[in-house]
Amino acid sequence: MGASPPCSRGSRGHPPFPYQTRLATEASWPAGIAAPPGSGKTLGVSLAWAWRRRHGPAGVRARTPRRLVWILPTRVLVEQTAAAIRHAFQNAGEDIPVHLLYGGGDPAADPHPPYGASTVHGAWLLHPEADQVLVGTEDMILSAALNRAYATRRYSWPVVFALLHNDALWILDETQLLGNGLRTARQLDALHAIESTFGPTQVTYMSATLDTDALRTVDAPEPPHPILQLGDEDLADPRLRARLHAQKILRHAGGVKPVKGAPRPEDVARLALGAFDGLPDDGFVLVVCNTVARARAVHAAAEAERARRRAAAGAPSLYLLHSHFRPADRRRLMAEILADRRRKLVISTQVVEAGVDVSADVLITELAPWSSLVQRMGRVNRYGARPGRVYWLDLDSQRAAAPYSAEELKAAKERLAALEGENVSPWRLQAVAPPPTRPEALPTLRRRDLHGLFDTSPNLSGENEDVGPFIRSADQLDVLVAWVEGGLPDRPRFRGEDLCSVPVYELRAAMAARPSALRAHRWDPIDGWLPVDGSGLRPGMLVALPSAFGAYSDGLGWNPDRREPAPPTPLAGAAADEDIDDDDATFAGRWISLEEHTDHVVTELAGLLGALGDVVEADAFLPPLLEAARYHDIGKTHPAFQERLGAAAQDGETPGGTRPASFWAKAPAGRGGGGGGRRPFRHELASALAYLQRMAPAGGHEAADELTALAAYVIAAHHGRVRLAIRSADRESPPPGGERRFALGVWEGDIVHWPGGGEIALSLERMELGGAPLSWSEMALGLLRRLGPFRLAYLEALLRIADWRASAREAAGDGAGRGPHAKEVSA
Repeated sequence: MGASPPCSRGSRGHPPFPYQTRLATEASWPAGIAAPPGSGKTLGVSLAWAWRRRHGPAGVRARTPRRLVWILPTRVLVEQTAAAIRHAFQNAGEDIPVHLLYGGGDPAADPHPPYGASTVHGAWLLHPEADQVLVGTEDMILSAALNRAYATRRYSWPVVFALLHNDALWILDETQLLGNGLRTARQLDALHAIESTFGPTQVTYMSATLDTDALRTVDAPEPPHPILQLGDEDLADPRLRARLHAQKILRHAGGVKPVKGAPRPEDVARLALGAFDGLPDDGFVLVVCNTVARARAVHAAAEAERARRRAAAGAPSLYLLHSHFRPADRRRLMAEILADRRRKLVISTQVVEAGVDVSADVLITELAPWSSLVQRMGRVNRYGARPGRVYWLDLDSQRAAAPYSAEELKAAKERLAALEGENVSPWRLQAVAPPPTRPEALPTLRRRDLHGLFDTSPNLSGENEDVGPFIRSADQLDVLVAWVEGGLPDRPRFRGEDLCSVPVYELRAAMAARPSALRAHRWDPIDGWLPVDGSGLRPGMLVALPSAFGAYSDGLGWNPDRREPAPPTPLAGAAADEDIDDDDATFAGRWISLEEHTDHVVTELAGLLGALGDVVEADAFLPPLLEAARYHDIGKTHPAFQERLGAAAQDGETPGGTRPASFWAKAPAGRGGGGGGRRPFRHELASALAYLQRMAPAGGHEAADELTALAAYVIAAHHGRVRLAIRSADRESPPPGGERRFALGVWEGDIVHWPGGGEIALSLERMELGGAPLSWSEMALGLLRRLGPFRLAYLEALLRIADWRASAREAAGDGAGRGPHAKEVSA
């Protein structure tokens, strides 16, 4: 990309538009971007960020976050946006990774990620010091930003939360489609300033119809400022001028009347097929319906009408596009649509409104809110190549307004009537005053909600707090569905790209219309597959349906009326476990001593902190973090853990006796059971308790200073199982013989060994509230209040990432132990 902003190679070999150059070179980054469809917002923003981050003046580089987080309203846009950004970086010579976050991994990086593994095993999590782009849906990223990442393992939530909220620039693309997620993002934007973050963190709102009044919230009462808009220089650029004045004449399709609220599908199909008259051999007609049900009906009618016209020359290809496909099927479908150079008719829903890079000759659209119509009209003659036409279909706003309001449709209809017969080019539409914003009574995320969501423990019923209302309205929330044949798998061994996103209310209705024998099951990380009825469905849930349930086909996607068996969801090779006792990295394929592993983690963490010196204040946080790294695994000296490794050894490989003189961190292979009959056993709880007792012996509420408390918290949290509270696990067996405190396999009086010598008898008195010493929960909540949720999560994430990186190197044989005779840690 070089020193000149931003390189021309980044945008199809052409120089940047003037506003794109301003975006890269001005002293501050805008809070909002308002530019018409087709003006290059995606490439402009991504290349400008990359230039500022890597080639701008020192002050600009320091103010530019490492992570660019791109938030989109639907899954259909994610892959296309990521591919466009990757292509731009490749042309510009920038080696910046682009990762997909939509609950199923990134097919470009990992073609076979299991369900829940997209963020757990994603390379982006291992490199918080690197420049990187994350592209995901509103549901995925905002649920993760609320510490409840959909389709992701519970115990990785805090790390994803931390990296999204620190050293990150959020781009909320097509804000008019984001629902209550927009309000939540605006509140999080304000809370970043209230709570404080590590590194620069900013949110930018982007749309062709940016409504700044909709961005006023209780903690952000003023609209965002400044807003970047096109200027006179942009209008003088002939390439951009051609796009802004591209011809597309608007007409009301008056011959197609609403019947029972909406036009008959047969009438819409005939209009669409008739629109090909006069079009060239590669003519493209796009029909946009407001609901998936109406899109399916129009597609079926067009298929029947096309069959009747089959004898006629030039019959178009026919496609149905909506948001409820398996990603793999949708990706194949989009590739077919973009590659098809014949005549084609695409019947779609709102998924084409944002970022889908298609340019139709004719648009036929149902009446919709004005902001949606502007986006839809932007898909016609997108680059000014050949004149287009736009027809709008009237709706009975009292009977067929959903998912919109009658008031929104009425306001849009008035504007369409005023533009009848005109060229509705992007520049003409910019001059049309948008309808006033209508305040809605929606849930608002407050500071107390954010603090409450910091705790990732299940509630008393074993469920997670439902963050769905902070993201979308109740009828817009989805579950992930798999279809199975021949019985349920032991674990959800599905690739994310093979799961279908289905609205909760539609699945509920489809289940009610099927016989009870076609029972649905939901995945529970503790109890496995459990039967579920319609009332038990929750957003983000993984649901398995029998193939005989139907309701899906590869070419048409989710269709609750379809009764033919659905194609079974393929199984991936490995499942993503999240049992409280899971600790797969303990079994690294070789013996690794505790001292070696500790040294590896300390080295990794020191390297991370060195690379992040511009983000994390070394004087304040380097000592407690390195202290935590040195002692994070001393709980592995507990007999239960050492017996677990011994039980995993084969043919007498056990490196010690019943009470070994050396301690091991990892073993060649594991059987997954707890040592000494304890299940679960969490060594990090034993580590944190031993550290606290050594550094802050019992003696009152002030016994643990803040640095000691922070180190102890980070030690306990480094596997995500022990954070704000110490609690016994569900169905955990108590110690034999007498009343003793116990939690997560740690029993009152258990012995662990301090490095260099000495034994510590563990006390669980910090489970108790209101006494002395200060309870664990009171200590952790004190840290949360003082550091804030974003910074505290980031500090715990750094040790976890260092541990992951060290374990990955050890598993690969890079600096790992040499077997049972490796260097030992003496008791």
